[in-house]
Amino acid sequence: MNFFSKWRSVAKFDFDNDRYQPPIGGTTFKREVFRLIHGHDPDDVLTRYMDRTIAVFILVSVILDSFLDIQNSPKFLLPLVNALDWFVTITLTLEMFIKWLTVDLDPRLSGLKFKRLRFLLRPMSLLDLLILALSWISLFLPWHLAFVQFMRLVRLTELVHPVMNIINVFIRETRGYTLRRRFFSAFFGGDRDHGIPGLIDFTIFGMIMLSVLLMTLESVDWMAELYKPKFDALDTLVTICFILEYLARVYCCVEDPKYRHPIIGRLRYIFTWGAIIDLVSIAPFFLGLFWTTTVPWLWALRLVRMLKLARYSKSISTISAVIQEERAVLSAAVMMLFLLTLFAASGIYVMENAAQPDKFSSIPVSMYWAVITLTTIGYGDYYPITPLGKLLTMFLAVAGLGMIALPAGILANGFSQKIKTSQKSRHRDALGHFSREGDHSSNGPSGQSDKPHDTQEQGHLKFSSIDQVLRSEEATTHLNHFIHSLSHAEKEALIALTAISLRQDDHE
Repeated sequence: MNFFSKWRSVAKFDFDNDRYQPPIGGTTFKREVFRLIHGHDPDDVLTRYMDRTIAVFILVSVILDSFLDIQNSPKFLLPLVNALDWFVTITLTLEMFIKWLTVDLDPRLSGLKFKRLRFLLRPMSLLDLLILALSWISLFLPWHLAFVQFMRLVRLTELVHPVMNIINVFIRETRGYTLRRRFFSAFFGGDRDHGIPGLIDFTIFGMIMLSVLLMTLESVDWMAELYKPKFDALDTLVTICFILEYLARVYCCVEDPKYRHPIIGRLRYIFTWGAIIDLVSIAPFFLGLFWTTTVPWLWALRLVRMLKLARYSKSISTISAVIQEERAVLSAAVMMLFLLTLFAASGIYVMENAAQPDKFSSIPVSMYWAVITLTTIGYGDYYPITPLGKLLTMFLAVAGLGMIALPAGILANGFSQKIKTSQKSRHRDALGHFSREGDHSSNGPSGQSDKPHDTQEQGHLKFSSIDQVLRSEEATTHLNHFIHSLSHAEKEALIALTAISLRQDDHE
């Protein structure tokens, strides 16, 4: 037995099949803490958001720390970086301490002595201890700033915990897929809230926000001069991520039946709205290599990257969907607003042209005043002086309130209906996925079911016993996802029905 085998035997870890296992023993609270801290379960909402929050703080602290220069550090930036360093270091220390306290519930260490010591000997624990040691040393010892920055970069390896677990789950769920099919599942398919699709969305979303932040900071002259090399390096990193994303999408889009042809299908996808935005978002980088100009339009063209948020932000996707669904009503409201604006411009032109020919010289010029009045902004640079003009202004100000409130009410109702529909569809999809997985798990080698025909219902095969569910890893995964989406009352009702069913089986 070599050293690695002995190490793995003592610390009880297995990289090939290392996955979260439910805790054994302890109080309910301690088991929940174990699940939250040790699990890194991408299907668990609370664990997922905790991992993402810690990841954001680590990334922000590392990025800000990398912008500190040895001699020309801004006074306002240094306290912020120090505060984030303390916060991240203390947070990681508490996380490690809680892991150490609750590790006695780990089923892999059941019946063994020195459980906490064995836990500390695991590779991921040693990595955490290294990160903490370098973080605390960098806070107290007066090292050279460049060396301190290098030590704090090691914090990025803390992101290995959730990422490795997500990758393992994705590999198990896509076992038997081709590489292109796996790329398609990661970039186009699946639940975009967690797993590899969620990790990709989170990464690209962060890159978009980083790009916008860099563009904003570059507009400050002293920051552009002081941090230009670092700005360029980060912008290159963002662009590389966007290029890889674009190439991956073009490569695997043929898995979609709409783009099945290897050449024509990819050309059709390239000319879709989303692909055009992806291409334009990386265009400024290449245009800047061949064309230098003092006009900042190439620099401002990076704002197009914000349009990518529609794909990666649920909020923006919801807004786009609501506008698309309510486009007929919104078009009618916009048309009414246009007609009211034209009426107001025509009326004020007739009433004020004789008194103020320099300000209300024509109907198109008067439309500026009409828009400002209908939106209740009223800059005061154009205003009526005749009695009829003032009377018309009063009427238009009141009418403008209603016309602006009309689209807002339409959108608010659309949002409400969209949220209700989404909640219902999540429950139906979770149950539908569970039924479909039961269909696949009960099929034989030929793809046909070994169960009688009367187990079919609306094209989906149902499980005939709980043993089939327990034997199907994918089915239990979808079942857990479905249970997590239930409310507390629904979970209690499900438990009661399960207990009644088990009692009936015992009697039989």
